[in-house]
Amino acid sequence: MAPVTRRNKGQATQPQEDVVMKEAVPEKEEVPKKVAEPEKKKKKGRGATYMPTVIRKKIHGSCSTVVVNRRGQLVGPTAVELHSYVGVLALQSVAIIIITWHKVPNELKNKIWEQILAVFDVDPRAKKRVLSSAAAKWKQFMSRLSTRHIIPFKNNPEML
Repeated sequence: MAPVTRRNKGQATQPQEDVVMKEAVPEKEEVPKKVAEPEKKKKKGRGATYMPTVIRKKIHGSCSTVVVNRRGQLVGPTAVELHSYVGVLALQSVAIIIITWHKVPNELKNKIWEQILAVFDVDPRAKKRVLSSAAAKWKQFMSRLSTRHIIPFKNNPEML
């Protein structure tokens, strides 16, 4: 800090070494208090879907009929339920170490189809469409998994 200068009448400005004004320095380093901000509530996500109503139907042995239109598309309220259940089956049945849907064994795909037939009465011609829906849902899950849990820690292997 530079010394403070004093001016007297008729005298030039001369530095005074012995008279030095110090700035007020707090003895303890004070952290400025932040104004209490209301905590932002984190938006609650949808969470996992387990389809308990479909599981109950499977246990009781009742089947819901799924309507297939002229284009081979599944339509109606039971079709929506079927597609949700297909997603659940795909995520629970297929291991995450499998890189692509094409590498999923045919036995596992057939097992998924059989589990669907245990709950829904679906035309066998819709098998390809249903399994392609399972592939799309599985791929979306794998993408979300990679984006959230693998790519952010790519440079930090011990976090993986």
